[in-house]
Amino acid sequence: MGRWHGTIAALLVAALALVGGCASGNPDPLEGVNRKVYGFNEFLDRAIVKDVAMTYEKHTPQRVRDSVGNFFNNLASLNTIANDYLQGHFAQGWRNTERTAINTTVGVLGLFDPADDLGRPRTPNDFGITLAKWGVGSGPYLVLPLLGASSARDLPAFVVARVTNPMFWLNPPWEVSLSMDAISMIDNRARLQPQVEFRDRAALDPYTFTRDIYLRSRALRAGEPIPDHDIYEEENYDPAAQPTSAPSAADYMR
Repeated sequence: MGRWHGTIAALLVAALALVGGCASGNPDPLEGVNRKVYGFNEFLDRAIVKDVAMTYEKHTPQRVRDSVGNFFNNLASLNTIANDYLQGHFAQGWRNTERTAINTTVGVLGLFDPADDLGRPRTPNDFGITLAKWGVGSGPYLVLPLLGASSARDLPAFVVARVTNPMFWLNPPWEVSLSMDAISMIDNRARLQPQVEFRDRAALDPYTFTRDIYLRSRALRAGEPIPDHDIYEEENYDPAAQPTSAPSAADYMR
């Protein structure tokens, strides 16, 4: 567990500095750096990640992929529950607590999702939304290596997601931890393929499109005013066909 302490402290300090230092109305003051990271992520995706994810999807039965997703969603459920209660959503927090108990026991450590059939569907939540409910501004838009779209306000959410994951406290060997992170990322990437294809078809500038969809979707989840950015200037933008979110760092917090 000690190996995470430096990373956690650095993320928290960086997030506070970025949120506190963003006073302008420009949501993307770091665009030059962000575009470089975005380009790196896209290169890595085209060179390796997409092919691995598509191979996984092609050769892994749907039932197995569903169980993989269910398992990682169940591991992330404590993060969801904690943020439900931090936001004062006590009824939702209790439903998610029941959901986790059912899926961990009847669902065999979360490999299956009987709770959904019992009227307790998954309702994702994270600490970035909690901070928004507490009145913390979004801060500048960020593109994170490997993970994609994020914001200064959402950086601490990775810390909370990590420390509320049972695997953090079980502290497995780094090989096991790294393998689980890789499997989770590949599974998520495979699930995001329809959104990636939509972006590539619809956007004149995929970077701008991804940024604006991310900011809009996060604002919508946080109950904030929806930002009006460049997406409305896309010539082939169709509001009716808009996906609920873009591939982003938030997707990897489950």
